Amino acid sequence: MEFASNILGSILSKAGEYLVVPIAQEVGYIFCFKSIVEEFQKQDTNLRLAQEHVQRQVDTATRNTEEIVTDVQNWLTDVRRLEDEIKANESRLNGWCPHWGCRYKSSRRVAKKTSIMLQLRDDASKLNNISHPTKFAFDGMIEALKDDERKIIGLYGMGGVGKTTLAKVVGNTTKEHKMFNEVVMVVVSQTLNVMNIQDQIADSLSMKLEEKSEQGRAKRLCLRLKGENKILLILDDVWTKLDLTAIGIAFGDDHMGCKILITTSVKQSVGNHSPTLDGIAKEVVDECNGLPLAIVTVGSLRREKDVDEWKVVCQKLRNSKLDDIENVDVDVYACLKLSYDYLKGDEILLCSLFPEDHKIELEELVRYGLGLGLYQDADSIEEARIQLRVTINTLKAYCLLLDDGEGRFVKMHDVVRDVALWITSKGDNVFMVKTGRSLREWPKLEGLETCTAISLIDNNIQVLSNGLICPKLEILLLCSGYNYPTNIKVSDGFFKE
Repeated sequence: MEFASNILGSILSKAGEYLVVPIAQEVGYIFCFKSIVEEFQKQDTNLRLAQEHVQRQVDTATRNTEEIVTDVQNWLTDVRRLEDEIKANESRLNGWCPHWGCRYKSSRRVAKKTSIMLQLRDDASKLNNISHPTKFAFDGMIEALKDDERKIIGLYGMGGVGKTTLAKVVGNTTKEHKMFNEVVMVVVSQTLNVMNIQDQIADSLSMKLEEKSEQGRAKRLCLRLKGENKILLILDDVWTKLDLTAIGIAFGDDHMGCKILITTSVKQSVGNHSPTLDGIAKEVVDECNGLPLAIVTVGSLRREKDVDEWKVVCQKLRNSKLDDIENVDVDVYACLKLSYDYLKGDEILLCSLFPEDHKIELEELVRYGLGLGLYQDADSIEEARIQLRVTINTLKAYCLLLDDGEGRFVKMHDVVRDVALWITSKGDNVFMVKTGRSLREWPKLEGLETCTAISLIDNNIQVLSNGLICPKLEILLLCSGYNYPTNIKVSDGFFKE
């Protein structure tokens, strides 16, 4: 009996050791309210100082047109969110809480916020880099634009390195400093469309081109541009040699006040030797060939994975290299294909049906998705919209889609679109996409019987007469209303076969 009592006493003693700390902590919430609030106020002050320090660095980097590191942006967002929560409950910290229940709840709430503050301060100390510097490129472009001898300046780099963003910043800066009276930015795109370029320039100058021919429009556009004393034309995303005269752009001896900034994509490595990357991570960067779009995509895809999973990623990249995809670096292809295989989002393939640089309306994707049965578990259109938004947000998070800033549209990076079209050119789910080709009749192609989707958006097809033999076809896009009339005559026998 004595032996049993000793064992029971030992057990109770050991249990008491584990119970003392949490009980003391809970009691402390009641009797140490004042000291808990004082510690909260102290850490609140310290966090604000850390926030001000980080924000000053961010402001300096932003003025230098440098891209802010994502971890820094997320940290500032977390701090602001905590500040908002504190302000919403600020009244509960003022005055004395006479009731023990009130003191307990308030103390516990304040202690939790204090713990979050301490964690945020610790995270702030780990923010080694605030931004990705682009000041060197920015300064070089500004100096080139100041040089009277230089009329055309080129900005080269692989897709996804930020050429368009940098060009926009340069354009805004030169206008703010009154280096030019007018700054006009137009998107050229891989499929050259002279009339579209002319329209973009005319819209920026608040003029309307009534002429029907390219030559007539070019002549009037040239006269308008010569009317500007100092003008900067930014031609973004140029893939082929441009005949500036055919567009109507006067420069050089014809117009000394006109300068042209061109952004274009070339195969270019940014270097494979980074002192901060080693082991498996270094191998993955090597497989990406140092290309920023590739590294960002794979990095986003696997940012929370362990070393073994990174090894799998590296092996998949080695096995995915192809050399038959036009206009896309094979290393970028491997990375983007890996992202697509991992996410399995049919919406990314639907986006490839639209023309290059097109603003894709989410509502259109909802309709097509419903028609294809992508949202079979949705009980209403609104539920389908919610599912689409979740998928789109995921695709944007993994760098496969771009946000246009309006919320109702998305855009697809040129390189991502090329990869999506390559994916849909083979296998059982074949897409035939001929957008913006100025086609006047149905394209004569073999293998249409295997197509599940055909897109002829932005062409000049006016009559569909031949019988359509596409037994697997699920989507047919014939709308032509971007640059051509939308009236298309469809013969009675077109859909019979």
